[in-house]
Amino acid sequence: MTNKKIALVLVSLLSLFLTACTQKASDPKQDNWDKYQEQGTITIGFDNTFVPMGFEEKNGQYTGFDIDLAQAVSEKLGFKVQFQPIDWDMKETELQNGTIDAIWNGYSATDERREKLDFSIPYMENQQVLVAKKSQQIHSVEDMKDKTLGAQAGSSGYLDFEAQPDLLKNRVKDQKANQYQSFNETLIDLKKMIGLMPC
Repeated sequence: MTNKKIALVLVSLLSLFLTACTQKASDPKQDNWDKYQEQGTITIGFDNTFVPMGFEEKNGQYTGFDIDLAQAVSEKLGFKVQFQPIDWDMKETELQNGTIDAIWNGYSATDERREKLDFSIPYMENQQVLVAKKSQQIHSVEDMKDKTLGAQAGSSGYLDFEAQPDLLKNRVKDQKANQYQSFNETLIDLKKMIGLMPC
């Protein structure tokens, strides 16, 4: 990705997300770009359990693809980044309340989310997948009949599960997914369940 494209991603992201830090709250209906430039900092909210996109290492350092990209773009623009771990299920509330300036963490741009927020130019394409223990021989959604499913609360995977019941919801046990606050909790509980839908 060229420096111009990286800069464009952050400029778009910052100019579209219209909230400010709690102590210097701005009107979320206004463009806060000038404020960010004046402050020289931006607070980015992320799920610190979402490996490999953004996570906290054992030594307390934040790392991952999105962390590295956000730092590189911010450096090119002359900003200092303050990373703020957030409850992923409350990410839009955090943004709208001004506790963070942007979400930068594998955040899928769904139609439902576009109704509430503006998004930058996409810098990655992804898709939802099922993750299961190899021993369970889960190779397709058809194999999930009467199986237990887990998903991170507020994730695009969970939103897809609810919005498209014929795809998976109508197949799994009790037609529901166990919801978890973090991606890590979901993976840890995989020992007890059969499949999970990531963010």
